[in-house]
Amino acid sequence: ALDRPDLVETHQAWHAAHTELPYEVRSQAAIAFSEIYGRNGDFVRAVNVLARMHKQAPDKAAKAAMENAYTLRLREMPEAEVQALAKLVGRSGANAFPHALIQREAQRRGQPVRSEAPARPSLAPSQQLLAAQPALLTSLLAQSVRIRSDQPADIIPNQKTGEVVRIALALPLSGRFAPTGWKVLRGAGAAQALLTAQGWKVELKAINTEAPDWRDQLAALPPDFRVVGGPLQVETFKAMEAAGITGQRTVFAFVPDLGGSQEGVTAWRFFPSPQDQVRALLSLAVDKVGIRSVAVLAPRNRFGQRMAEIFQAEAKARGVRVAASATYPPDDHPRWKQSVAQLLKVPDSFRGNKSVPLPMPDFGAVFVPEDWAQAELLVSNFHFYEGDHLVFLGPELWSVALDNAKDVDDTYFQQAVCPGSWWPETAQARALQAKLTEAQHAGGLQGEGPAAAQADFWAGLGHDFVQMAVRLNMPGDATPELMNQRLAGMKGLPYSLAPITWDAKGRASEILHIFAPRKEGKILVDADALRQAVEKSKDRRERRIKTSHNIRKAKESQ
Repeated sequence: ALDRPDLVETHQAWHAAHTELPYEVRSQAAIAFSEIYGRNGDFVRAVNVLARMHKQAPDKAAKAAMENAYTLRLREMPEAEVQALAKLVGRSGANAFPHALIQREAQRRGQPVRSEAPARPSLAPSQQLLAAQPALLTSLLAQSVRIRSDQPADIIPNQKTGEVVRIALALPLSGRFAPTGWKVLRGAGAAQALLTAQGWKVELKAINTEAPDWRDQLAALPPDFRVVGGPLQVETFKAMEAAGITGQRTVFAFVPDLGGSQEGVTAWRFFPSPQDQVRALLSLAVDKVGIRSVAVLAPRNRFGQRMAEIFQAEAKARGVRVAASATYPPDDHPRWKQSVAQLLKVPDSFRGNKSVPLPMPDFGAVFVPEDWAQAELLVSNFHFYEGDHLVFLGPELWSVALDNAKDVDDTYFQQAVCPGSWWPETAQARALQAKLTEAQHAGGLQGEGPAAAQADFWAGLGHDFVQMAVRLNMPGDATPELMNQRLAGMKGLPYSLAPITWDAKGRASEILHIFAPRKEGKILVDADALRQAVEKSKDRRERRIKTSHNIRKAKESQ
């Protein structure tokens, strides 16, 4: 980046000399140096630095890891560099590293592998191509090259056959929910472009679920459209099920639950559930912060009551005590303080008397299943009643609102957390954003303005579904049992959202990120920092109670 070849040489020499460094560090550095040399046109050195490091591997596992890492780098390398490397190594070293992998990548891209004239002895040692000794590759010559080395081979379609993976998407592309449907479709298109660049053949077919004949369109698709992603609404999914489509094709619904249908039998879910949200919150509160007693304050509406029920059931399953529970009228703000006082068991004699500290509640966290705008008003009431030591657990609604929030008043939310699927700083999220931006510049995105190229949860959903569906590679006559077996075995997928896994019965779970509200939106939670902050605020509260008690005793003794 600095265009300083002298620094590159110095650093490369330093790495070569310090053999005490972990081999994983040294092998990754060798790959990085190889890329630098390749970009500068020094392909002999690009090959040599890899070959030397590969020979120094302490065991077969280390060699395999380096081979897999370099295979992934080759797939992202510009065409001209792969062509130059392939010309250099020619047909030598069919069992050597990196020669064989370069040959394989050139063949995958349809490039002929021609032999280059041997390096002349008069060249300097650094300019001579190392002889391709039979340093046998440990992982990649006996099988087709895999995108991820930890996936079972039968989940990866054989790219050599040129098999086209056809995927249908049932999305609202007109009407009220059209903006969301187009976001999902743009994310799916980005995944298709990324996979195509890696050698896959992917065909997508979008069906507008707002069209009068959308069910007929789905039913009329050729049989090799085996997998359907969508729809976005439970009601639409139930209509799809009633039309018999779930019996004809494998459907992954983009909904939090299947509306009473049996997950893993009738259809599958590709979306976070309310249970996923609650489990993520309890995992943080219990396992990371050490809280064993919680409370629930929910609005008297359908969403609030449903989330409160799920939270209490999951807490009970984990052996966590629900010490208190209360509700409040969502539209009657003046009565909220009364509901908070009821939850905290504030005695009537203490209300409004700020000179006397309130007793410590017998719980350390409060679940507040409310949207962000309402929660901003609600949580301040806890601080009025000296509840600043409590951890506030919010739903994913907070995370969604904070994605686009600016200048957030986080005064009362320093010890608040919420779950979410989307975090733009992961490697795959950044790759998705780059692809959307590239497509926008090329004029290939539906929609106008920068918003069409903005990666978010919905674009990530489309991207991740296509990445998963391509690798699923299900036969046309697959049973639900086989589908569940395949899904349970899928690991290491390139998800831009929090990763989804399936159990042996085909039930999906998503291990969500945990965020904290902050002035500029949200940040990932630092569990250790949160625990320390809770301990400090709790200690302050206990000291104030103790001091007040001592003062009162002293007055009574006079």
